[in-house]
Amino acid sequence: MITGIGVVRPRASFTDRVADTLMRQLRLRQHGPCSKLSNREREVVALVAEGYSNKEIAEELRIHQATVEYHRSSAIRKLQLSSPASSAGLVRYAVRNKLVEA
Repeated sequence: MITGIGVVRPRASFTDRVADTLMRQLRLRQHGPCSKLSNREREVVALVAEGYSNKEIAEELRIHQATVEYHRSSAIRKLQLSSPASSAGLVRYAVRNKLVEA
């Protein structure tokens, strides 16, 4: 009788941060070229909608905080949001366009 010997390999797993990043990238790719926002702007908007501060977004995306502020203000301008309601408008945009899960 012949018995097989299997090689047991540990399964590779993603950290939560990597998994979140991959899911965010997947959601961003689902938007066609007709979208008003760039990929980076959508990425920043998605993180704003998830409650990240500008500093946390900068750390997450490994960019300077001033760059986050630029992308955020650019998204606000492109979406023609009024200043007092800009954060709420970004969250609404992210939810409506499925950049985040409601």
